[in-house]
Amino acid sequence: MKFIEGVGAAYRASGRTRPLMDELAYHPYPRRDTDSLTEGFLWPNAGVTNLGRIKQAVWDAFHATGQPTFEDGLRLRLDEVGWQVSVRGAALRSYVGSETVKPTTEAEQAAIYASLVRYTACDPNVTALLFFGLRDEPNLSRWQAGLMRADGTPRPSYQAVKAVLERTGGNCAGKMRSWRHSHVVEGVSATFPRARRLPDRVRSWSFVAAAGEDTSFEAGIYRARHGRRTVRVRTESGHIDANVTRLVRFPARRLSPGKYVYSIRFCADANGGRMTRRTSRPFVVNRSR
Repeated sequence: MKFIEGVGAAYRASGRTRPLMDELAYHPYPRRDTDSLTEGFLWPNAGVTNLGRIKQAVWDAFHATGQPTFEDGLRLRLDEVGWQVSVRGAALRSYVGSETVKPTTEAEQAAIYASLVRYTACDPNVTALLFFGLRDEPNLSRWQAGLMRADGTPRPSYQAVKAVLERTGGNCAGKMRSWRHSHVVEGVSATFPRARRLPDRVRSWSFVAAAGEDTSFEAGIYRARHGRRTVRVRTESGHIDANVTRLVRFPARRLSPGKYVYSIRFCADANGGRMTRRTSRPFVVNRSR
């Protein structure tokens, strides 16, 4: 995501009005070869089931410029993908060296590859899916994700992919998935204190917040007054790194008796126009006796 963000910033700064591309190529490898197809990645990376994150990053970077986004005709080519497989039995004679990763099994690879073909066929933006590669490299320290072993014999994945293509013709066998750009921040959360009534001698005010992408925030404690707009009486701002929970702490001071709420506004680093707000239930500060 950060690379796309950087390209978009450079494009806007250049003053260019013509498009850079009509197709974006992406390599959606798994994080680990033992991961399922749906495992995916945390932001800022993306796997096959996180392609919406790629599309959002392109929209954030290029909307309202001369470069089309995926809503305006840009196409997506998945031009390298593969799950490495363990080599067993007689096939080992065709290989040299030692394995350097923990691979998956041939049965799991076959199931993943068949599902991958079906899944991407139902994404209207994806124009191509290429496995890397058709046949294994014989050196085990390199790449063994092929539909064929190094000796040329087909793996179960070869037959699985062939069967899907024969049955569907490479077309979507279910419902095409649609995508629209988002105006909110991915994966935000705010956990506010549960206490509904507090004495006015309390001086410590805080809650925890998190987001699924890098974001800045502005938080406040607001006093609610009957029939009037809320008034912010405490404020705090800062930054939240993706997938890292942060304590939002306000300056230590007492609050006057009354009704209050916590509120926080998240603003995505990648696009300042994407914002999300979370607000607590009201709590009451009572006068101490």
